[in-house]
Amino acid sequence: LDSANSWPHNNKGLVFNDLGKREEALRCYDRAIEANPTNSWPYYNKGLVLNDLGKKEEALACYNKAIELNPTNSHTYNNNKGNILNDLGNKEEALACYNKAIELAPTSSRAYNDKGVILTDLGRKEDALVCYDKAIELDPASVSANENRRVLVESLEKE
Repeated sequence: LDSANSWPHNNKGLVFNDLGKREEALRCYDRAIEANPTNSWPYYNKGLVLNDLGKKEEALACYNKAIELNPTNSHTYNNNKGNILNDLGNKEEALACYNKAIELAPTSSRAYNDKGVILTDLGRKEDALVCYDKAIELDPASVSANENRRVLVESLEKE
């Protein structure tokens, strides 16, 4: 592979990750970063693998770097960062990430759904319902948004 070009290393990492070869994928992403430290995608992809390996703090650092390098096209980065922050118990920070993801990509059903999950966790159920409805409006086939909305409505009916 061309050591001066990050994309072949990044793409090879994607293949290794798809094959379940996480350590090989990480090595490829590191080579991609070495070849071009300003390319945000290898950081993002490395974060995905680290998260899968349960290394949430390291994954968070990768997402932060990806966002730093590409702040205007980072709705996916922000959404995944929000998921990790949620996993780590930082719900308000996660909410801020989902808000940023929605600001950058207002048609992202996933971001609205994930924001709804956080709002539900924070006890802001009516706000969560609005998010689930928006997620479903954007993607009527979204299984997670439809299921999250159903569960929330059932809990509201019991109150």
